[in-house]
Order: sequence, then C-alpha cells, then structure tokens
Amino acid sequence: MAINAGDIAFVGVNATDPDQFAILALNAIAAGDSFYVTDGGITGVSGAASSYFRATEGFLQYIAPAGGIAAGTVILITAGGGSTPSVSLNGGGSAGSVTLRANGGSSTNNFSFSTSGDSLTAYRVSSGTHLTGTPVLIAFISFGVTPYGTGSAQNSNIPTIPDGQVLNVTNLDNAIFTNAANVYSQSISALS
Repeated sequence: MAINAGDIAFVGVNATDPDQFAILALNAIAAGDSFYVTDGGITGVSGAASSYFRATEGFLQYIAPAGGIAAGTVILITAGGGSTPSVSLNGGGSAGSVTLRANGGSSTNNFSFSTSGDSLTAYRVSSGTHLTGTPVLIAFISFGVTPYGTGSAQNSNIPTIPDGQVLNVTNLDNAIFTNAANVYSQSISALS
C-alpha cells in the first residue's frame, strides 16, 4: 500500500542542530511502506524528482518497520549536523529506518536545514529512484524568515497538494504544532 496525501503531516521542525522534524501518521502506514523527504526547494519543473526539486539539497528515505506504524503515531527524524540520520517514535517501539540518499551531485552528506528559512517535502515515486522517478507529493512545510531564506532557494515554489498538507510557517525556524488534527493549510497562530 502506498502512502498518499492525507496519510501523514509535518507537526514539528527544529532547524537548530541537530536538525529534526516530526511527522504525524494520520492513517496507518503498512510495513515496508516508504516515502522520501527533501529539503530541496520546489522548482515546479515537471518530470523527474531531480528536476522538480533543487537536486543539490538533501534527500532521506523513510521505511516503515515490520509491524507498520499505527495512526496517531509521531515519527521523529533526526538528521543534519554531520550526524547519521536516525528515527524514533513517540512512546518508543520499532520506528523503521531512515537513510540518507545521494543528491544530484552524488553527495550523501548534506541534509541540513537553514535557520534563515527552508522547506521540507514528503513525496513518493511510483517507479524509479528518489531522483529519477516522478514525485507524488504527500506533505509540505516551509519555515523561516522568508519561506526559504536567501539566495536561489527563494525561487522555490509552494506546491498544491490536493487532500494533503501545505503549511507555510513564516518567521520561525523551530516549531511544534499542538493542534495536530488541523495541520492542513493553517497559519502558526491557528495551530498553536
């Protein structure tokens, strides 16, 4: 079974090392189901993920554990700061695995958030790899001073994900959302 828009939502982000993000399973995730997360801004160019996202950024792959993930579970992924990515669950238990994937420059060590602005996109591909497959968007969050900070990342786009989460949290580089039932297209004031 594939993970689709509306199955997960970002509910927290920490851009101060170690970089972390939390994902709420809104629906059960079956054993072995997988999705990717990138901090590469969305270019909007159709086709392969290597064109759709800024491919020089970081890419992670999450794979659910043998018993799957129950709806209502929060998945915490720690990455960045030069450390090996790790995953844990609220309440403990088998969390699955998270693996750093090569980016368009063949580098596998650059999953790191900017404290002046960044974005995270969860997606899957129906065939191919995290870079060669066409992305199917699942959830999105942007955060920071000017969503994406400075430089070429500002040319990134905020996507439309029918039935999925699109969350734009400005002026924050660390946030936890306490009203997780309403994590779709909300402002931070509506979520806190």
